[in-house]
Amino acid sequence: MRRRRSTGLSNRDRSVIDLEREWGQSPDVLHFKYEAAHRDLGLSPTGYALVLNGLIADPAAFEYDPVTIGRLRDVQRTRRTPGLG
Repeated sequence: MRRRRSTGLSNRDRSVIDLEREWGQSPDVLHFKYEAAHRDLGLSPTGYALVLNGLIADPAAFEYDPVTIGRLRDVQRTRRTPGLG
């Protein structure tokens, strides 16, 4: 499936979303996802998380990949809502 190119996102932003789509949020893969972020994007785990958290609220990121960003928004909402999850 070909994604639309969003003018509001940098190549790094799109790569972070692509990496998140590929690896997901499972605790079992975090180490491998962070290794890929470091190897491919030069981002530390903290840097990756900061970029990703910024993208969650970015309309351009949602336009680029609504499924992945929507899933991340749901996860974020669940983690912030006491008594859920």
